[in-house]
Amino acid sequence: MNVQGFFLLVCFNLRFVSNLKHLKMFSTFVFCIPEKLSMMGLKEGDIEKLANNAMKDICMLTNPRQGSVEDIIDIYQAAL
Repeated sequence: MNVQGFFLLVCFNLRFVSNLKHLKMFSTFVFCIPEKLSMMGLKEGDIEKLANNAMKDICMLTNPRQGSVEDIIDIYQAAL
């Protein structure tokens, strides 16, 4: 299938993405976006280091909602 054919297939399928469940299935299978971070190999022991690195990211300075390391850990755990 060429790029144009793939684009048409994606556009056609997007019309049928009617709820979050279908969107999750669509993004997982068509775009290979994993549903959970654990599907990418992330482990519970990795979360603290990732959260600390996220706090050092320059984007945190302009984030409209300032979070703590604990907030970020909660987000990672929910996505695990």
